[in-house]
Amino acid sequence: MALSFLSRKRLLGVLWRDDAPNVSLLLAPAGYGKSVLLGQVLEEKPLAVFLNLREIEGDAYSLVNHLADALEATSTAAAAAIRQGNSSKTMPAFHFAQHLAELPASLLIIDHAERLQIDGEKWLLDLISLLPKKHRLILAGRSLTSFGLPMLVATDQVQVIGPEQLAFDQEEEALLAKQARAPKLDLSTLKGWPMAVKLTLTGAYGQNVHTLLRALLRSLTPELQSALVRLAPYDQWSDFLPEQLGLRVPGDWMAQLLLSSLPILQNDNGTVTPHELLLEVLDAELAKNPEMRVSAYREAAAQAMRQNRSLHAIQLLQRVALQTEATALAEQVLGVLSHRGQFRLVLDMLDKLPQDAIHESTMLTLYYGLALIENEQLQAGMAQLQLVADLPSDRWRALPYLTHGTFLLSRIHDAEKLIVESKDYWEHYTPEQQMTLRVTEGNVQRELGHPERSLEILIEAVELAQKQNLPFNQAAARIGLNVTYLRLQRFEEAMASARHALRIFEEIGMYNRLPVAMINLAVLHSVRDELTHARELLLRALEISEAQSTRHVTAILFVLGNVCRKEGKNSEAIFYLSQSIERAQLRSAWDYMFMAELMLSEIYRQQHQHVEADRQIKAAEDLAKVYPTLRESQLLAQLIEFHNGQRALAQHDLERALEHFGRVPTHVGELDEWAARAALYIALIKLKQNQLEKADIAAFMTLHEKLTSRVYLHLDLETTRPVLREAVQREWYVPELQDYAFGTSALKQHRIYVRTLGGLQITLNGEPLPMIGNNPRRAQELLVLLALLPAPSASDINNALVGDGKGDGRQAIKSLRQSLTKATGVTDPLVLTEQRKYELNNEITLRTDYHDLQRAIRSKNISQVRKLLVKTEFLPGLDRAWVDDWRESEIPALLYAAYEVLGTEALSRQAYQDALHNFKEMQRLMPMNEKPLRTIIEIYRATGDTKNLQEFEREFSVVFAHHR
Repeated sequence: MALSFLSRKRLLGVLWRDDAPNVSLLLAPAGYGKSVLLGQVLEEKPLAVFLNLREIEGDAYSLVNHLADALEATSTAAAAAIRQGNSSKTMPAFHFAQHLAELPASLLIIDHAERLQIDGEKWLLDLISLLPKKHRLILAGRSLTSFGLPMLVATDQVQVIGPEQLAFDQEEEALLAKQARAPKLDLSTLKGWPMAVKLTLTGAYGQNVHTLLRALLRSLTPELQSALVRLAPYDQWSDFLPEQLGLRVPGDWMAQLLLSSLPILQNDNGTVTPHELLLEVLDAELAKNPEMRVSAYREAAAQAMRQNRSLHAIQLLQRVALQTEATALAEQVLGVLSHRGQFRLVLDMLDKLPQDAIHESTMLTLYYGLALIENEQLQAGMAQLQLVADLPSDRWRALPYLTHGTFLLSRIHDAEKLIVESKDYWEHYTPEQQMTLRVTEGNVQRELGHPERSLEILIEAVELAQKQNLPFNQAAARIGLNVTYLRLQRFEEAMASARHALRIFEEIGMYNRLPVAMINLAVLHSVRDELTHARELLLRALEISEAQSTRHVTAILFVLGNVCRKEGKNSEAIFYLSQSIERAQLRSAWDYMFMAELMLSEIYRQQHQHVEADRQIKAAEDLAKVYPTLRESQLLAQLIEFHNGQRALAQHDLERALEHFGRVPTHVGELDEWAARAALYIALIKLKQNQLEKADIAAFMTLHEKLTSRVYLHLDLETTRPVLREAVQREWYVPELQDYAFGTSALKQHRIYVRTLGGLQITLNGEPLPMIGNNPRRAQELLVLLALLPAPSASDINNALVGDGKGDGRQAIKSLRQSLTKATGVTDPLVLTEQRKYELNNEITLRTDYHDLQRAIRSKNISQVRKLLVKTEFLPGLDRAWVDDWRESEIPALLYAAYEVLGTEALSRQAYQDALHNFKEMQRLMPMNEKPLRTIIEIYRATGDTKNLQEFEREFSVVFAHHR
């Protein structure tokens, strides 16, 4: 019975189950029947869009073109639009997904994904995360090297059907043996491997698949066997290939192969693709003659270059240890890729080369350093550039890139020195390198406090780039101009410059550079209180940066956190700023880490969490001690003055607060809002000192009236409102300040916090809440009930606190009222509503760690989730039926969701041990949920842990036998 005629109903059921993600990945070693299964899918869905990657080059650019060809029958217009968008630069996956969104629901099938090159694989994985929900995608491959796969599984975007599921089960093996008229043949030792089962049933004997293949090869003529050995380096065979290589073969050699049982796929273009296992067997034979093997692979590499398969050519040379030739070819290829800005691909290629080979080549080392910098590995990239800079004869080559990286590290004075040094070699540099140095010089002058000089240099750079037709360099100069114009408070020119840069990047197809222009535009929209537009720009920039693997993610998260802070969305702001700090640590972006810590201090200060706010300022100060070059940036040195002023004011040190607020400059565009806020704080302090004069309010108003923002004033309004009211009462600037001074004011709030995880703790305004009365213990339980079960009735309270026991809940209600009245002064702290429900007075707010954890999970506030998960036992020691119910139902679901947030975040950082811990906790909490186990399997697959991979795949096949 031909395997292709064995219907894999079990696997087809897994693919089409109702709750399956819209992307399925068949992932298994060679010979597991992935292509056979796809053939059966095509029989059921003949209108599917099908692409076989065996027949094409696997780079991203070619992949998009061939996908367009495959879509031709579905939509000629969409196919044409995709080809046009992919004409000069690879179309980003999110643009491709937009075209798919316009098509009717379709099934896309892609086979042999293992043939993808690094950029092609990453492009396809990006598409998976962006694929419109109405479409389905089935992807088959032997392996995927990307570490993005565990994340896709963890976030329910992909289901993986692995070897344990693709293998034949006992029922299928029995059916195959019966049809082969060998019902008693023992196939169990083959462990369901379809390739081995096929070869065994077709007459070959033995249980090692390589042995089976050798037996099949021996059935061919000696002349053909000898020729096939020489074809081992080629992954596609044409009818004329042996003749091109000077090999003698029978005239019908291709027909003989197709009639044999060898695993060979016939392609539509007249070629055949030998299975990887067959090539392994042939290569082992070729290796018996080392000289012949080297010669064969060198010739195969030359042919790959003639076919524009440069990456494949390098891999062929590496396979036979021709490192010198591979390095020379890599220098040629990587130079082109670097010029195009494809730094992710450059880095992936170089990671495959031995470090010794990279460091023996000056150019490869330079490309490696630049690629690391552009992929957010700043310190590592600088180390590579320094290796070249330490060579006297080659130092000049490294200076343009070293200067750029030094500026990114906020080592402003060092960057200035490198610029001076580079001018001694000016005539050696290409126009692009000269422009890189000019732009960096303009940026350096701005950060040294010379914005007018910066403006002069950058305008000159723009003009030169236009004359020399260097659009990328012109855009980079305009980005620098944008920041300089902002520093000079010339907002319209700043906006125009950023928009011009964005337009240039779009025109030349450098999508990986779009985020930096979007960040700058978002900052300008935020200054105008156009916060929704700013947020949309940043989220789009984040999407592009993650898709294109650019170094701008840290900056995007920082600015997004500030937009959320201005919107009053403090939980989201804390999340984004915390993420920015984590990314900044990874890429050594100490300036962003410094600023994010200061912004966090503002948010915590606004929430009256002064200890945490002080801790954030202390972290920024400690960072500046470790990296004193941070103080070289006048912007950073001046920004911390505002926050030191807030800290001193919170500590009631008015004189010191005045000193700090007084040092905030009023002439730096990026700090305009902080300057106005500082002036208002100065007026507030003068009021506290009974020294307030109209000139103090006038100083604030002068700065306030220059601003296009009004939202900024609300950040401090709870603290600064007294001085605004005093100004209005003295009839100073009444029309302008009236609403701010006498807008709706929040009631005096008493904050009760109930901690349930790890032990019951109740605090009032940060201090333990004392309970009095006849039954303080039950009063505590009642407060927990009020927190977790809003507005309980007297019956609810009685059932929860007393149950079938003696007494009732009235004593608990009385004790709680007495305790809260004494602690807060509120005369009626526990209110009985018209619906006979109990609620706390609206002057008392009640929060719990349970609800805090829910909010942290929703906002993906990683630091808050970690903080709340230190202890996870719910109300230990409290023996109540309602508590037991929560322990069995509500708490496991909450903890599962918390560990899922932590595990997913760990995957985004490629912190696989952390991710494993969290997904194993999820599996412990809900052992019958597939997702944790599937994700654990993919983590082990991605990290190459074969032992654990096989163990957990077996566990999956047992626990979820219905999906095997």
